[in-house]
Amino acid sequence: MLSHKVRETNENQMVVRDYDGVTVASFLEWIYAAELGEDIVKKLKKVAEPGEFISQRRFDEKKFSSELLKMSHQYQMSCLESDCEDYLQRTVSKENAVEAWKAAGTSGSQKLREKALTTMARNHKKGVENPEIKDQAIGLEEMLDWVVSHTTIKEEEGKDEQARGADQDHVKVRFRSEIMTICFNPDDTYLSFKTKVATKIQRSRFLLRYKGTREIFVDIQRPHCDNWTLRRYFGDMRIKNRELLDVIVDVPDTY
Repeated sequence: MLSHKVRETNENQMVVRDYDGVTVASFLEWIYAAELGEDIVKKLKKVAEPGEFISQRRFDEKKFSSELLKMSHQYQMSCLESDCEDYLQRTVSKENAVEAWKAAGTSGSQKLREKALTTMARNHKKGVENPEIKDQAIGLEEMLDWVVSHTTIKEEEGKDEQARGADQDHVKVRFRSEIMTICFNPDDTYLSFKTKVATKIQRSRFLLRYKGTREIFVDIQRPHCDNWTLRRYFGDMRIKNRELLDVIVDVPDTY
């Protein structure tokens, strides 16, 4: 990992000149983040929504960036590199496509490279200008002209939203200032639902408050109605489709 003949191997110091402080801080934070474990990650991926990202560690997914991908590749952090590639591939947009494309060139991620190119080509075809493309000395704009002229770009607008279940049953979960949508099938188990919420907020023990005073106590380590379907559980708890649930992390000892 950090076996290079640099100061960190001799003096327990790490000198990084190629990356900004935010990237280095995220890199170190990921190293010390708790691992979920292979079995838990597999279970989470089984119950995840289409296109939903599952990290291998308890880490804020918004911190996965193109620069973090390049740094993880440079320092041979394969697990971090894998998480970065997976997250970036799912979140490529017209705003970050060029940076994702360049990072993929550094790491050698063909899937991320293709996703970034496809995103740029789709927007180029629509006439959406991207100043960053013109700044590339490799003739990327000419490459996109060729792609548009010789291939058919699949129109995928709206598919991501549909895949996330825009018309699917869901509840809103408010954690601090962020409101997250948790989609579900009424035949899903309560275990799958509480696991999704726990993963999103990175907590294993919390309360879900709704309708002002009603509360659900959630403890991932304590089985409770885990095999009930959500149709049965939500019906019993009188939780309606699209209900707003507030996360309370300060759980009294009485629970």
